[in-house]
Amino acid sequence: MRITGVLLLFLFSMVLKASPVEISEARLLAEGEISLFPEAQLRLGEDPSPKAPEPSKPLASEAVGGDRVNLGYGAQTAWVRFDLRNTSASPVAAVLRLHNPTLDRVTLYAERNGSYVPVAKSGIMTLRPYDDGIIEPHFAIDLPPRALRRYLLQVHTESSALRFAPRLASPSAFSRGAIRAQMFRSLFFGAMGALILYNFFIFLFTRERAYLYYTLYHLFAVVNYLSYTSTINDLIPPSLWKLDAYLAVFYQNAGMLFLLLFARSFLDAGRHPKLDRIFRTLLAATGLLALWGLVHPSSFPIRLSMFLALLSIGWVFATAWYLAYLRETNGKILALSWSFATLGLVSLAFYDAGLPSLLNRFPNLYEWAVFAEAILFSIALSRRISLTRRLAAALEHNAFLLSELNHRTKNNMQFLSSLYRMKLSDFDDPRLSERLREAEDAVWAIRSVHEMLYKKRPASPVDLDAYVVRLAERLKEGMNRPDVHFRIDVEAACAPEEAVRIGTLLNELITNAFKHAFASTDRRNVIEITLKASGEERRLLFRDNGEGCGEERGFGLLLVASIVEKELGGSFEKVRGEGCGYLIRWRRKTQSRGESPPTPDLSPA
Repeated sequence: MRITGVLLLFLFSMVLKASPVEISEARLLAEGEISLFPEAQLRLGEDPSPKAPEPSKPLASEAVGGDRVNLGYGAQTAWVRFDLRNTSASPVAAVLRLHNPTLDRVTLYAERNGSYVPVAKSGIMTLRPYDDGIIEPHFAIDLPPRALRRYLLQVHTESSALRFAPRLASPSAFSRGAIRAQMFRSLFFGAMGALILYNFFIFLFTRERAYLYYTLYHLFAVVNYLSYTSTINDLIPPSLWKLDAYLAVFYQNAGMLFLLLFARSFLDAGRHPKLDRIFRTLLAATGLLALWGLVHPSSFPIRLSMFLALLSIGWVFATAWYLAYLRETNGKILALSWSFATLGLVSLAFYDAGLPSLLNRFPNLYEWAVFAEAILFSIALSRRISLTRRLAAALEHNAFLLSELNHRTKNNMQFLSSLYRMKLSDFDDPRLSERLREAEDAVWAIRSVHEMLYKKRPASPVDLDAYVVRLAERLKEGMNRPDVHFRIDVEAACAPEEAVRIGTLLNELITNAFKHAFASTDRRNVIEITLKASGEERRLLFRDNGEGCGEERGFGLLLVASIVEKELGGSFEKVRGEGCGYLIRWRRKTQSRGESPPTPDLSPA
């Protein structure tokens, strides 16, 4: 920062003698505010003590050009000497205003009998509230008729940038300007507060973390600006002003932290590992700085914080435009809105660092840029949510239609089963009755899947545990075999199409066990069914403790083998051991849209 001061002094190396600012009551009333530069003289020092230099010591080594001083961040002290001459025959009341509410200590000295005497003090660190309610350093000056007065202004700050623009104005013009500035800030805070609430309600509606991060980012940005403009001093007691001044670095880094979290989540940076790695690095660094600013604010490296903030802002800007170039919708939304915020934030950072900035020409650029970003993003977000709601309504309608389809399918299958039982009721053939019951069981296994689907969300997977238990109990009751007990261990869920195939497999295997394995009802007959899923793999183990497996070339086992091999693309093998057992393995696969399942090959060849 000393280098910046030396450069500034070098740029204004022309030494000028102090010339008085000639004012009159008419001129103050007409022009409103008068800049004290370039007539005033500036001297830089390192001593923040309230003692003024000796009058005999040279006060001015360099002149100040333009209408403001901006030395960026540092612990320097600026001394400004200026003369005021009242050219009228009447006393003039004026107000000296510095246009920076975050200055730590400002002392006004007046020359009395060849020495400088402090006449007023102001600034955050003085902990003195302003009687007139205007939250920036200012001093009342009274000039007698046709009088010349010499003043010395000492400005020192450590918690913020050393920048100020001393202006002289009539009391009425000063009040109008200060009230206008505070009204603009109030409108800005009100508008931003409404947008913060709007985005918070969007988070409550969508439950997406990105909108919570966005709300918290703007919340800390507004709190930081309340501190930056000292508006927060109207809301907290003077004893907390010093703490708030130093906590501004925490507000800034907390805001940057939530900005990075929001951009990372909203842009789904996890899909791009290299981009996400940079996001995580910036998040870690910003989080550490935020913690540092909270624990030790007085020793905080403000220059490092500003550099990291600029780096984070630029990274979000570049990432958004890169993803917009890749035609990603969220990238387009953020790229458009964040362009305005980047302009305002970078201009503010350059302005505080004492670098060339657009804020020198457009003082309210930051507020307009931040508000434009928030309103553009909110508008784009509202359109996106409107589209999402329309899609959700369409999905809900489709879910209703699918549920109705499953319901009707279940009823139609039950109707067909009952119809054929009525048609064949006149035939007194035990074998025909047995085949009809087996067909009904197979139809019930499929119908049960559709019944489970229409009673819940159609797109959700089928709970195989409940399904297998129902199927086993249904077959046990239909065969009238209370002597058979089931041990079922199912830990898997699957799509409806896969559930139909599993139900058909188990229907044939359980029926085969009832027919061939359990001839005796005097013993404890047990059927074990174990179905496990490991990633994409499925493993179904069927075992009974009966007397045999029946005919290996029977219709039921041929149907099982065909479904496993042709439709599931798995393997079907017999397991050695007591009773009869089969092990079925397959991998879950997604059926292509519009593809019909293959017809099982039931030929005995």
